[in-house]
Amino acid sequence: LAAGYGSRLEAGLAEDPEFAHLTGIPKALLPCGGVALLDHWLHKFRVVCRGLVGPVLLVTNETFKPVFDEWALKRKLPTSNIISDGSWTNDTRLGAVRDLELIIKAKADVIKQKNVVVVASDLLFFDDFNLRSFLEKTGSEGEVGLVYYNVDDSEVSKRGILEVDEKGTVTAFVEKPSPADTPSRKACPAIYTFQNSTLPQISSFLAEKDAQNAGRNAVDAPGLLVRWIVENAKAQVKAAEVSGRFDIGNIAQYKETIAYYAARDQKTINSGALPNKVQESCNARVGLVGNPSDQFNGKTLALLLGNFEATVWIEALPPGDSRVLIPSDPEADGTEFKGGLHSLQATVDVYGYYGTLRILQAACKTFSDLLAAGPYPGIVRRGFKIQCATTIPRSVGLAGSSALITSALRALFKFHGITPEELGIKPEMMPQVVLDVEVKELGVNAGLMDRVIQFLGGFVAMDFSQEHFDSRGYGEYRKLPVALLPPLFLAYNTRAGGESGKVHAPVKQRFKDKDPVVLSGMIEVAGNCDRAEAALKAGDMRGFAAMLKRNFELRRAMYSDAGIGARNLKVWEVLNAQGMVAKQSGSG
Repeated sequence: LAAGYGSRLEAGLAEDPEFAHLTGIPKALLPCGGVALLDHWLHKFRVVCRGLVGPVLLVTNETFKPVFDEWALKRKLPTSNIISDGSWTNDTRLGAVRDLELIIKAKADVIKQKNVVVVASDLLFFDDFNLRSFLEKTGSEGEVGLVYYNVDDSEVSKRGILEVDEKGTVTAFVEKPSPADTPSRKACPAIYTFQNSTLPQISSFLAEKDAQNAGRNAVDAPGLLVRWIVENAKAQVKAAEVSGRFDIGNIAQYKETIAYYAARDQKTINSGALPNKVQESCNARVGLVGNPSDQFNGKTLALLLGNFEATVWIEALPPGDSRVLIPSDPEADGTEFKGGLHSLQATVDVYGYYGTLRILQAACKTFSDLLAAGPYPGIVRRGFKIQCATTIPRSVGLAGSSALITSALRALFKFHGITPEELGIKPEMMPQVVLDVEVKELGVNAGLMDRVIQFLGGFVAMDFSQEHFDSRGYGEYRKLPVALLPPLFLAYNTRAGGESGKVHAPVKQRFKDKDPVVLSGMIEVAGNCDRAEAALKAGDMRGFAAMLKRNFELRRAMYSDAGIGARNLKVWEVLNAQGMVAKQSGSG
C-alpha cells in the first residue's frame, strides 16, 4: 500500500536543510539503510521468501505513479503491476482499504487463487524479523494473519492494540485505547496475510461502511478492516510476535530509523567482518575458433592467457568519508602531453579517446544498479578508492576492457561482502553482467565469448544458440583440457591496434539486414568449432589448423581487408608463406 502522501514527513523534510533535497520523493522510496525503504520489502519477497511470495503488486496515487513506475522498471517489475487510485492530493485520497480493494479487483487475473500479504510501504521491522517464518505461521485456510510488538503505556493510545489468547488467536482489536481500558500492550503494525477465501471480506466491510455513510476516515486504515473482521467473527485472526518496528511518520522518526541502520553498519565495520582492501585480477584471452560468431548465436573455442592480466584494487576510505574515488591513469587517461601535439597524437593512436576511467565508472554504476535491482538492503555503504593497472596490450584483440570490468566487479562484490547469488544472479549469468557494462553503459559492440572465458578460465567450448538463452538465459559452456592444444604463439603490435567495437558495428547491421555473405559466413564459422574440437580430440593438428585458417578467411570475407587491417594481413601472408597458420585473437 503506497497511495498515501506522507504530508507530515514531507513538511519536516522541507524544513530540515540536511534532508530538504528529499522533498517530493514518496515516503516508500526515501533512502534508508543504503536503499529505498520499499527495497527492504522487495528483498524479503525475492530472496528471503524466494518461491513463496510473488508477484509484487503496488497501489499508489496519480501524483507518485510515474516515480513508482521508474522504480519498478529498474527492479525488473512490470509497470502493469503498479496501479493508481486516481487521486492527486491528500484530501482526495481513497483510503487504505479502498486502495486494497481496488488493486485486488484490478489484478484479479494475477492474484487468481493465491493468498495475499498486505504491507504498508512505510513499514520497517527490526533486523530479526523473518517474513518467511511469519507467513508459515499464519498460513492456515480461512485465516487472517497479523503481527504485534509490545509497547509501554505511553504508546498504547497511539496504536491499534490486540488482545490475544494463549493460542495466538486475536480476541479483540482496540483502536488507540486508554491504557486503563485494556490489559494488552500488543501494538499491531500494518502487515497482514489474507488467505484467498477471506478476500471477499474486504468488499463486505466497505459495503457496510458505505451503507452507513461512514466517510473516508472509517476506511482509511487497514487496521479498521481487521477490527471489523475480529468483532464480527468473519474469519479467525492469528497473531505472531515481533521484536519491534520503525514508525516513519515524521522527520524525527525518519532520522531515528536512519541512525539505526548507520549504527548497524558501523558495528559491522568495527567487527572486521568486511575487508578494508581487496585486489582482483583477470587474464587476457584468445579466441581460437568461431569468433566473432558469439555475437550472432554461434559457437566459439577460447583460451585464457596467463601471460597478461588486469588488476583492480579497492581500498576503504576513513570512517565517515562516503566518497567514491577513481584516480585517473596518467597514461591511459592522460590530460597532459609533454611532447605537444605529436605526443597527444601518439597517445590517442594507442589508447583512443577513452582510457580506464570510464571503464571503472561504468563497472561501479552497474554494481550499484545490481544492488538496487536485487535489491540488497543488507549492504554496508562505505566510501572507497578504486584503481587499476593492466599488462594486457591495448586494442589488439586480447579482451583487455572486459578483463578490467571482470576484475572490478569481482572486487566490488568482495569489498562489500556479498555474492552475486545473494542478488539472485546465477554464476552463469555473470558474463552477461560484464557484457552489459560494455554494451549498455559504454555503447561498445561486443559478444559473450570474452566474458565467459574470463569467468570460467582455462580452455572452453561455448555454444550461444538462441534455444539455450530461451530456456535458461545463458549458453552452454564446456571446459576442455588445455593439453589438447598444440604450441601456440602470440604476435601483437599495440601501434597497429584498434577499437573492436568499431569493427563489429557495420557487420552487426549487415547481419540484421540478412546480408548473405555475413549470414552464411557466421554459420560456417560457428560450425567449424565442432570440427576443430573433434580434430583436437583425435590428435589431428592439421585438421585443427585448417579450421583456424578457414576462420580467418571467413572473417576476411565478412569484414573486408580494411576491417582486418593492413598490418594484420601482412603478418598473415608472411606466416602463410612459411607454412604456418594464423588468425586474429579477437577484433582489435
